[in-house]
Amino acid sequence: MFAIYFPWRDINRRARHTGVTLIFVCALWVLSHAIEIGSPVASYKESLMGIQLVLGITALTFWLFYIFHYLGPKYLLARRIYILFGIMPLVAVLALLTNNAYGLMWTDIGIDSQNPYLPLQPTYGIVYWACMVYTAVLTLTGSFIIIWNIMRRRYSYSREWIFLLIAAVIPLIAAFIEVMGLTSFLKIPVGLTPWAACIGAIILIFNLPRFHTDQAIPIARDVIFERIGDCILVLDMQDRVLDLNPAAEQLVGYKISDAFGLSIERIWPYQSIAMMPFNKMVKSGEELVLERDGKQRTYDPRISTITDPGGRLTSKVVLLTDITYRKQAEEALRGSEQQYRILFEGANEGIGIVQDGMFKLVNPKLVQLLGYTKDKIISTSVTEFIHPEDRELVMERNMRRLRGEVFENVYDFRAVNKSGDIKLVEIGTVLIEWEGRPATLDYYTDITDRKLAEEELAKSYESLKKTLNDAIDTMAKIVETRDPYTSGHQHKVADLATAIAREMELDDAQIDQIRMAAIIHDIGKMYVPSDILSKPGKLSDIEFSLIKTHSQSGYDIVKSMDFPCAIAKTVLQHHERLDGSGYPKGLKGEDTLLEAKILTVADVIEAMASDRPYRPALGIDKAIEEISKNRGKLYEADVVDACVKLFKEKGFKFEERAQLP
Repeated sequence: MFAIYFPWRDINRRARHTGVTLIFVCALWVLSHAIEIGSPVASYKESLMGIQLVLGITALTFWLFYIFHYLGPKYLLARRIYILFGIMPLVAVLALLTNNAYGLMWTDIGIDSQNPYLPLQPTYGIVYWACMVYTAVLTLTGSFIIIWNIMRRRYSYSREWIFLLIAAVIPLIAAFIEVMGLTSFLKIPVGLTPWAACIGAIILIFNLPRFHTDQAIPIARDVIFERIGDCILVLDMQDRVLDLNPAAEQLVGYKISDAFGLSIERIWPYQSIAMMPFNKMVKSGEELVLERDGKQRTYDPRISTITDPGGRLTSKVVLLTDITYRKQAEEALRGSEQQYRILFEGANEGIGIVQDGMFKLVNPKLVQLLGYTKDKIISTSVTEFIHPEDRELVMERNMRRLRGEVFENVYDFRAVNKSGDIKLVEIGTVLIEWEGRPATLDYYTDITDRKLAEEELAKSYESLKKTLNDAIDTMAKIVETRDPYTSGHQHKVADLATAIAREMELDDAQIDQIRMAAIIHDIGKMYVPSDILSKPGKLSDIEFSLIKTHSQSGYDIVKSMDFPCAIAKTVLQHHERLDGSGYPKGLKGEDTLLEAKILTVADVIEAMASDRPYRPALGIDKAIEEISKNRGKLYEADVVDACVKLFKEKGFKFEERAQLP
């Protein structure tokens, strides 16, 4: 049942297959143990005991692989490692098959007639003890990885790590009891290891993926804590500093490494206007006006408490939001009539105060934007001026802001003026108090023309991009005119290189550069004599030397054009190899661009799969065999894997292109 259900729980194919295999092998292990218990025949018991031994080694091997998939180290998941881990099960099988002759697994077998299940009592051989040491190493290694990951994580979620500790400890305890012969002492009539391993495997499979994905939570929290512009101070219940975010460090003038454990009153560098201690200032909930070096800043304090699982208060989090500029805006709004005219009536953007879904005050620019009279705007619901499809968005955000929620202040919506024209408006909102009640001060900017200009700019970019692509195609045709035997080669290479880049999930900019470089990667052949390019026989050393100059020549041509620099370097490096055996520079893998490594594989595949003057086409299979054989030696491993997957799993084929006339 678990083997059928489990594949739907995890989208990682390799981890899914490992987990299914682990459950299946554990089930066989338990089944063989149960059959042995019920069998009264010694020869059957001996055979089943050997099967159990092999299944136990295999189950613990897959148990360790499953842990590697989620907790690492990832490099141990290579194919050669799988083969290496298969040696011990194979040794166990060979020792069992030849046990009668050599006694490597057990030399003598008796039956415990005092036990109702008649278990065997063998005298174990050297291979058996080697298998026990091997399984102990597997179990200890997996348990160590689990426990190490639990201990080193900053945030732990009790359910997952408790279950994972159980999954790690159960097989260890069971194996210890059984290997040390304590089952008789503890009056346990049957073996514990198969049952314990199966239970541990099930617990592991159902909790390890969640434990692994929970690592994203502390990362997200750390990002928010580090990057938020508000000051966050974490204090214990005695007001000693436990943590400060960067904004708070800048506020108090201390790094967390220096402030940790110190009283906040000791390091607090400001005096409030009310001359209250820090703790009382925060608890009052009133705005803090802080003064330092003759400068004043205003903060809105919020405090939250943290409790332990038992409900006891352990610490508190103080959030200080800088509202200096907001207060200045409010002060300006309450300023003199002259300041009012300058800031409000003379503003080049629409300004309105909204309260209870109605405009309470509007400036001339907003009146001009909407096209109605001032009295009409003030006496009409705000929603009447908003496009029907955007009303819910605007009003929902307005309500959230009035509730004190913090999110982006600026966003776009569509407004409808008196003439029925739709205007794209950018709104910026500030929470204020108007006549003793909450309201919002909104700034409206007509960005309709700007958006149209952006769309025109986008169209111009697309047109320019098309012109650039046409120029690249023309350059490719020039090469094909001089080397008609490989007509279409560059475009086919571009198709494959682009497909490989997409399979590797590179970003769009990289994919475009790879495609451009691939289309013109042989542009340097313009400087190679055409009779050498189309020579049917073997090239001499001098002729081949001339051919090899095309990479450098292509680079010299492309680098002078207004292309991204990666395109020219990709053209230069597309004949380099990981081991440094390529040309023209003999660069090794770490010195070569990823784009060039992709182009190299695509170039080799297309060249081997197509006819050449000096040989007929070798075919796709031979080409794939070539890159697979030299995977990690001449060609980048990830690129080879993506290319092979395209041909073998996704049915990639080269499109035939029209030959040059």
